[in-house]
Formats: sequence, C-alpha cells, structure tokens
Amino acid sequence: MIRQHQRPASDRRGVALLTTMLLVILLLVAIVGAFTRSSAELRTASDQSSQVDALALAQSGLDQYLVAQTSLPASLPDSQEFTMPGGRAMVTLRAARLSANDSTFVLISRGENTTTNRYAANTATATRTVAQLLRRSSGTFSTEAGFVSLSGFQKNGNSGSISGVDACTTSPQPSIPGVAVPSDPDDPSVPWYDGPTGPIDGDPDDTPVAIGTPGTGGTAKDVVDIDWAGIVNFTSITPNFHQQTTSPASGTWPSDAEISGANWPIVMVTGDKVIGNGDVPSGGGQGILIVTGNLTFNGSAKWNGIVLVGGIIESNGNQTVTGAIITGLNIKLGIEVPENFLGNGTKLYQYDSCDVNKAMSPFAGWSRLGNATVDNWPSW
Repeated sequence: MIRQHQRPASDRRGVALLTTMLLVILLLVAIVGAFTRSSAELRTASDQSSQVDALALAQSGLDQYLVAQTSLPASLPDSQEFTMPGGRAMVTLRAARLSANDSTFVLISRGENTTTNRYAANTATATRTVAQLLRRSSGTFSTEAGFVSLSGFQKNGNSGSISGVDACTTSPQPSIPGVAVPSDPDDPSVPWYDGPTGPIDGDPDDTPVAIGTPGTGGTAKDVVDIDWAGIVNFTSITPNFHQQTTSPASGTWPSDAEISGANWPIVMVTGDKVIGNGDVPSGGGQGILIVTGNLTFNGSAKWNGIVLVGGIIESNGNQTVTGAIITGLNIKLGIEVPENFLGNGTKLYQYDSCDVNKAMSPFAGWSRLGNATVDNWPSW
C-alpha cells in the first residue's frame, strides 16, 4: 500500500497574495478600459454636438442674410458675417445666372462653433458649410401693349406718341404694340381705335392690335391677367397710400418726396382722380398708380411706372407716362366702361420695362428653390 503524504499548509504561503494581486490588476485594466471607452465616447459626443451646433449656425446664417439683405447687392460676390450665441456664420452670395427679371444665386454659409464645450482646448473649431440655391424675382407684370384699354381708345391729332418701343436703356426688351384694344363693337374685324395711327409706335408700327371681343361678356377682359377684384377689395395688394375720393372722402395724396427719388410706392385712389401739375413732382410721380374710377391728367403732369385704371383716362394737355398703362379694368367686374379719350396736345405714353420693374419692386424678393440645399458644401 502506497502512502501519500500531504504537503504541510505552511508550504502554500503567498498564493492568496498572488491571487489578490492578479485580481487587482484585472480590475485595474477593466477600470482603465472603462475610463478610456467613456473618454472616447465623450469625445465623440462632444465632437458630434459641436458639429450639430455648427450646422445650426450655418443654417441660421442663411436665414439672417435673407432677412437683412432685402435688395440685390450692388456688387457680387457679397459676404456678410453674423455673430450668434455659440459662434458665428460667414455668408457669401454668388451669382449663378443673371437676367433682367429672374436671376439665380448660390448662398453659401459657413458656421463656426466657437463655444468652449469642446472636449479639449486644442480641439479644432467645429465648422459646417451649407449652400442654398435662390431665385431673385423682381415681380412680373405682363402687358399686351404700352397702352391697353378694355373699353376702346380715341385720340385727337397726330401729335405725341403712344409707343411700345422699350425706353429702358440698361436692358431693353423687344418692342411690343403701342396700343392694344378689343375689337370694334360695330366692326369686329378691326380694333376699337378712333384717330390717326401715325402716333402709334412699336411692333407692329402704326397699328393698334385687337386682343379679343369687347364688353363685360367679351374675351378681351380675360386676356388681361390682373386680379382687379382682389385689388379693389385690398386682398391682392396692400397700398402704401390710399385716398378715397368718394363720399365719405378719406386719406391724402402722397407728398412729392414720397413718390420720387428711391421711392416707388403703391398709390391707390378709390373713386375718380384728377392729377395736375401740383400733384406730382416736376420729374413726375412714380410707382404703381391704381384708380378704381376715372383718371384725368391735366397740364403737363407726368407719371413713371404702372397705371391701372378701372374706368377711363382723359388726357388734357401735354402728359408723359413711361412704363405701362391698362384702363377699363372695371369691365372685369361686370361694369360697362366708355371709350378712353385723349384730347389735343403732345402726349407721350411710352413703354419702359425699367420703370415697370422698379414699380414692381415692392413684390421683389428671394425664394428658395426646392431640393436645392446641401449641408456638406466642400469649399467656398
């Protein structure tokens, strides 16, 4: 029989210590790993948060630029800096396509998150650059001629000119007819125009053009695409100045300074209006003139821009209107309007696309093109 001898307990001294040290080392490694992982996650979260903040700054820069820059800059590219809580945005507008009435631009904004909530002081500043395609429209105004009348046109004498040749010198548009009227109620084959045709310039020359049948049930009223009911009821346009000449009279006619210089307001008169030399500056009033009744020009009064008249224009003297004129618009409301009468005198009614665009400036603005935004613009 083989007898096994058990080693004395004193021979295993130190094993517990080694085991304890091994466990401590393992715990230390686990703790270091946990702290390292936590630190990495904190760094990643901080960087992502900074990037999100930088993106928000860049997008806010786009919005602030469009609010601040209501008009087209004098020169391009145009750069502006906006300081906001947490950082800043540097915004640049560049032209993509320029035209007289409808231009396209690229608006680029770089947001920089300058807050101190970064993981470390030596961490680079978080930046994001976004870009947006924009359209700048001056407002559109379509006219069939320099002078459009839905109620016929009568002119005395050969003096003066009614012209559809664009007087704009910076970016002239193709010539349009000088006069556009419905067909004559007595002879549908000819335009409703009485008087010499020599003063009519444009394309065609010396010729008024017919735009449809006359009257409240005719087709001419539909050719003129203007929401006259909305204008009269103040649902389509909010005028800068409103004068009511019907009873009870209210409002006042604007001062010379308010319809001259850089001001191209919307002036509306409810009722009839007589405009003489003392009602407008020597260089002429300007903007969009809306008269729901009849408009009478006396003396040498001038107007530059757009003239919309519900009734007729009666002209006595030597007037000049540059831009575009449409009369007889009350026919669109079912109201019969008599023939316009331009009396004797040297009158100039001249189509001018520049004056039309300036008059439409209250309707100008920026519009963002859909599906045309990127948030990872590489450089600018």
